[in-house]
Formats: sequence, structure tokens, C-alpha cells
Amino acid sequence: MPTVTLIARFGDGTDDPSPADMERAIHEVFVETNPACSEADYAEHPNAWLNYGEPAGEGWSVTTLDLYRTGEMRFTRYADQDDAEPEFELTKQVGREEAVRLWLLLHAGNIAALRGESWCSARAS
Repeated sequence: MPTVTLIARFGDGTDDPSPADMERAIHEVFVETNPACSEADYAEHPNAWLNYGEPAGEGWSVTTLDLYRTGEMRFTRYADQDDAEPEFELTKQVGREEAVRLWLLLHAGNIAALRGESWCSARAS
């Protein structure tokens, strides 16, 4: 059975996050107005990500959408969670609404729809 885990910007993890959980995490990446955080804090924790894991033969594949404070989203898939190199690593710039839309696709396990998006090779970025 697939698992979905959200890791928020400052490390809070949520299994099977709701759309509201994902929207809060995306907001936290893009809106840096917490008076308790300095620029150094934001720079040290620049991203939040959503993982989708599923059985793959004897192992466990993991697909991740990683959102950075710059608006860069990285789409990465590992055939097995223990692999050092991903099957692919793609990137594109997104805004808040697109980030939510893409995370919802991943949450639903719709990897094919994500692959159909316009991405660039992350290795060329």
C-alpha cells in the first residue's frame, strides 16, 4: 500500500497529509514573515517536500516533489529507496497554486500526470 509523507520546512512530518496540511507547508516556504526566524534560519531550511512511496518488486520506490523558497520544484524518483542515484531528477519554477496542484497529483499517486508536465533536467540547472 502506498504511503505519502509531508516534511514541512522546519522538519515537521505528517503522514497522509490533507490538502490543508500541504497548503500550510507551501505557504511556509513562500511567506517568510515569522518574527522568530532570521534570514539565516530561512536559508538553513529552504524547502519542504512530499514523498510518495510504493512497493516495487522486493523494494520500495520513492517519488518526491521538493519545493524550495526560490519557487524551484524538483521532481525526483528512486526505483528503490536505497538507490544512490535517482531514475530521474527534473525541475521547474512554480508558484503557490501550481505547487499545491502538483503536490495533490503526487498525493493521489498520479505519477503519469506529473511526468506529463513541462519539466527540465535538474542536472542542467
